[in-house]
Amino acid sequence: MKKTHFLLPVLLSAAAAGFSMSMPNFSGNMGVLGDLTFTPNINADAYFAGQIDFSDKVIVRTDFSVQTTSIQNLLSSPTSVNAKFSIQEISGTVTFGSNTLRHFISAFLGEFEPSGSDVFLQRQFGIKPLNPTLMTSWNGVNGTSAYPFYGLGASYAIHAGQNFAGAFYLSHSADLVAATNSLDSNLRFAFVSHNLELDATAGVCLAYNTSSSIFALDNVGFHASVTLLAGDRNLFSVFFQGGMGNLSGTSINAGTFTDSVYFFLEPRFVAWGWHFSAAAFSLPFSTIDRMTFLTYPSELAGSSTANKSSVGFNLNAYTNHVKLGSTHATGGAHLTFSIPGANIITVAGKIGAGTAVPQFTITPYFSLNIFGGTLSTALSLNVTELAKQGGGAIHLMLGLRSQL
Repeated sequence: MKKTHFLLPVLLSAAAAGFSMSMPNFSGNMGVLGDLTFTPNINADAYFAGQIDFSDKVIVRTDFSVQTTSIQNLLSSPTSVNAKFSIQEISGTVTFGSNTLRHFISAFLGEFEPSGSDVFLQRQFGIKPLNPTLMTSWNGVNGTSAYPFYGLGASYAIHAGQNFAGAFYLSHSADLVAATNSLDSNLRFAFVSHNLELDATAGVCLAYNTSSSIFALDNVGFHASVTLLAGDRNLFSVFFQGGMGNLSGTSINAGTFTDSVYFFLEPRFVAWGWHFSAAAFSLPFSTIDRMTFLTYPSELAGSSTANKSSVGFNLNAYTNHVKLGSTHATGGAHLTFSIPGANIITVAGKIGAGTAVPQFTITPYFSLNIFGGTLSTALSLNVTELAKQGGGAIHLMLGLRSQL
C-alpha cells in the first residue's frame, strides 16, 4: 500500500471558526465482518466511518479499516504482523454558493471519492447506492473502486442545477517499498436524471524519482472509467462499469496492460417482489481483493504467469420482503462462475490451452435489521474446491453494521 511522508493540511480549523457557531451534526457508521473457513481459519474485517457537518459549510470525514490475516495467529503470536490498519480517508471540505451553483473545496489523505465507487454520486445527489451486490465490501465506505489510489491531495467540485456535477483532483503519493513518487490528476463528470445516473472520470499519473537534482520523470500512465445505471430501478435497468487502470509504456512493454482493462455489465429487473440480475465481468485483482462475495485464490495471487484479474458470470436474486415478526429482512443468493488468473483479452487463449482454472460458487445470504443496525450472514460454497475436498471450499461470514 502506498504511504505518504506528508501530513494532511489543517484545512479548515480557521474556516470553521469564521462561521457562526452552531452545534455540529455528527453521523457515522461502523461494521465488522468475520470470515470462517473450514481449514479452519478465522479472519475479520472492521471499519469505522464518521462525518461532522458544521451547518453544511464545513464537512470533516474519517474512514478507518482493519483487516486481520488470521485471528489464531493474532492470539498466538501477537508480536508478528497479523493485521493491517488503514486510513481509508481523512478529509475536510468547505462548501459555498447557492442552490443552483454550489462549490466544494477539499483536502484529503487516503482514498477520496475513487473512480468506480458511487460515493461521489451519493454525496452530490443523495442517490441510493447503485453498485451491484456482488461488489459488496466491508473495507470502509468507499468499498470497491475501479482505479484504487492512495495519496495526499486537494480537489475542487462544482454542482450545477439539479442534474450536473464535476470535479478536479490532484494528489501526491510515495511508495516507500519501490522508492517511487507519483502525481495523480483526475477530471470527473457526473449526471443524474430520472432514468440515468452517470459518473465518468479520466486522469494522468506521473511517476518520478527525486534521486537526482533534476526532476526525473519515469513513467506516464493514463486511466479512465465510466459507471452508469440506465432505466427504472423499480422495473428494469442496466448497470455498466468499464475502463482501464494505469495504462503506461511500462505496462505495455511488460504485457501486463491487459489486467488494467475491466468491465462489469449487469441487466436488472424487478418482479413479484424479487430483484433479479445477471452479470458478466472482468475485474482486476485490486478490486476483487476488497469484495465480500468474490474471491481470488491465493496461489494465483503469487503466480508470475497468471493474470491479476478474473473473468466470469454472476446470477443474483434477492427480496426485501422477508418478515420476521415486525422486523424486515433481506434474503437472496449469488451463483458465480469465474476464471481467476485470466482477463477479457487472455481468457479465450487460456481456455483453448487448457490452463484456465474455473471456479463455481454458490452464496446464499441473509440480512436482518436489529438494534438499529444490520446483521448479515452468508455461506459461500466453492463447488470446485468441494470436489477436490479443499479446506477453503466453505466460507461462513457473519457481519454487523450499525448507524451512529
